[in-house]
Amino acid sequence: MYCLDKLGPRKILSVSLLFNALVTLCLLYSGSAWQSFCLSIVFSASSVFCWNALNVANTSLIPIRVRSFATGSFNASNRLGGLFGSLLIGVFIESGCGYSVLSLFTMLILGAICSTLLPKS
Repeated sequence: MYCLDKLGPRKILSVSLLFNALVTLCLLYSGSAWQSFCLSIVFSASSVFCWNALNVANTSLIPIRVRSFATGSFNASNRLGGLFGSLLIGVFIESGCGYSVLSLFTMLILGAICSTLLPKS
Protein backbone atom coordinates (compact mmCIF):
# COMPACT_ATOMS: atom_id res chain seq x y z
CA MET A 1 0.00 0.00 0.00
CA TYR A 2 2.90 2.31 0.71
CA CYS A 3 4.14 2.07 -2.89
CA LEU A 4 0.68 2.81 -4.26
CA ASP A 5 0.36 5.90 -2.06
CA LYS A 6 3.87 7.12 -2.77
CA LEU A 7 4.15 6.44 -6.52
CA GLY A 8 0.53 6.24 -7.62
CA PRO A 9 -1.25 3.50 -9.52
CA ARG A 10 -0.31 4.88 -12.94
CA LYS A 11 3.44 4.53 -12.41
CA ILE A 12 3.17 1.15 -10.71
CA LEU A 13 0.92 -0.16 -13.47
CA SER A 14 3.20 0.99 -16.29
CA VAL A 15 6.40 -0.22 -14.60
CA SER A 16 4.95 -3.61 -13.68
CA LEU A 17 3.56 -4.09 -17.21
CA LEU A 18 6.97 -3.26 -18.69
CA PHE A 19 8.62 -5.65 -16.22
CA ASN A 20 6.13 -8.37 -17.17
CA ALA A 21 6.91 -7.75 -20.84
CA LEU A 22 10.63 -8.21 -20.19
CA VAL A 23 9.99 -11.40 -18.21
CA THR A 24 7.84 -12.67 -21.08
CA LEU A 25 10.64 -11.99 -23.53
CA CYS A 26 13.06 -13.82 -21.22
CA LEU A 27 10.67 -16.78 -21.18
CA LEU A 28 11.05 -17.03 -24.94
CA TYR A 29 14.81 -17.46 -24.59
CA SER A 30 14.91 -19.57 -21.43
CA GLY A 31 17.03 -22.65 -21.89
CA SER A 32 15.76 -25.06 -19.28
CA ALA A 33 12.56 -26.02 -17.53
CA TRP A 34 13.96 -24.64 -14.27
CA GLN A 35 14.51 -21.20 -15.81
CA SER A 36 11.01 -21.22 -17.28
CA PHE A 37 9.58 -22.20 -13.91
CA CYS A 38 11.41 -19.41 -12.08
CA LEU A 39 10.46 -16.83 -14.69
CA SER A 40 6.81 -17.86 -14.53
CA ILE A 41 6.89 -17.35 -10.74
CA VAL A 42 8.37 -13.87 -11.23
CA PHE A 43 5.72 -13.13 -13.86
CA SER A 44 2.91 -14.22 -11.54
CA ALA A 45 4.28 -12.18 -8.64
CA SER A 46 4.65 -9.08 -10.78
CA SER A 47 1.13 -9.52 -12.16
CA VAL A 48 -0.20 -9.00 -8.64
CA PHE A 49 1.19 -5.45 -8.75
CA CYS A 50 -0.69 -4.86 -12.01
CA TRP A 51 -4.00 -6.07 -10.60
CA ASN A 52 -3.62 -4.06 -7.41
CA ALA A 53 -2.79 -0.91 -9.35
CA LEU A 54 -5.78 -1.51 -11.64
CA ASN A 55 -8.10 -1.92 -8.66
CA VAL A 56 -6.86 1.28 -7.04
CA ALA A 57 -7.10 3.19 -10.33
CA ASN A 58 -10.61 1.85 -10.83
CA THR A 59 -11.84 3.16 -7.49
CA SER A 60 -10.03 6.49 -7.66
CA LEU A 61 -10.69 7.48 -11.28
CA ILE A 62 -14.30 6.43 -11.83
CA PRO A 63 -17.14 8.44 -10.24
CA ILE A 64 -19.26 6.62 -7.67
CA ARG A 65 -22.50 6.79 -9.67
CA VAL A 66 -21.05 4.74 -12.56
CA ARG A 67 -18.43 2.72 -10.69
CA SER A 68 -20.46 -0.49 -10.45
CA PHE A 69 -21.24 -0.42 -14.19
CA ALA A 70 -17.61 0.34 -15.02
CA THR A 71 -16.35 -2.44 -12.76
CA GLY A 72 -18.82 -4.90 -14.30
CA SER A 73 -17.78 -3.89 -17.81
CA PHE A 74 -14.13 -4.17 -16.81
CA ASN A 75 -14.65 -7.67 -15.44
CA ALA A 76 -16.74 -8.77 -18.44
CA SER A 77 -14.04 -7.60 -20.85
CA ASN A 78 -11.46 -9.50 -18.77
CA ARG A 79 -13.52 -12.68 -19.09
CA LEU A 80 -13.97 -12.21 -22.84
CA GLY A 81 -10.26 -11.55 -23.25
CA GLY A 82 -9.46 -14.71 -21.32
CA LEU A 83 -11.88 -16.71 -23.47
CA PHE A 84 -10.52 -15.42 -26.77
CA GLY A 85 -6.95 -15.75 -25.52
CA SER A 86 -7.54 -19.40 -24.68
CA LEU A 87 -9.03 -20.00 -28.11
CA LEU A 88 -6.25 -18.20 -29.98
CA ILE A 89 -3.41 -19.86 -28.09
CA GLY A 90 -4.16 -23.09 -29.95
CA VAL A 91 -3.75 -21.32 -33.28
CA PHE A 92 -0.47 -19.77 -32.17
CA ILE A 93 0.92 -23.02 -30.73
CA GLU A 94 0.42 -24.82 -34.06
CA SER A 95 2.71 -22.35 -35.78
CA GLY A 96 5.26 -22.21 -32.96
CA CYS A 97 5.44 -21.07 -29.37
CA GLY A 98 7.26 -17.86 -30.25
CA TYR A 99 4.21 -16.21 -31.80
CA SER A 100 2.13 -16.53 -28.65
CA VAL A 101 4.93 -15.16 -26.48
CA LEU A 102 5.56 -12.26 -28.86
CA SER A 103 1.86 -11.42 -29.00
CA LEU A 104 1.74 -11.35 -25.18
CA PHE A 105 4.88 -9.18 -25.15
CA THR A 106 3.24 -6.77 -27.60
CA MET A 107 0.02 -6.56 -25.57
CA LEU A 108 1.95 -5.88 -22.37
CA ILE A 109 3.94 -3.10 -24.04
CA LEU A 110 0.73 -1.56 -25.43
CA GLY A 111 -0.84 -1.80 -21.98
CA ALA A 112 2.15 -0.04 -20.43
CA ILE A 113 1.93 2.75 -23.00
CA CYS A 114 -1.82 3.13 -22.46
CA SER A 115 -1.40 3.17 -18.69
CA THR A 116 0.83 6.23 -18.94
CA LEU A 117 -2.14 8.06 -20.48
CA LEU A 118 -4.27 7.59 -17.34
CA PRO A 119 -4.91 10.78 -15.37
CA LYS A 120 -3.08 11.22 -12.09
CA SER A 121 -5.10 10.10 -9.12
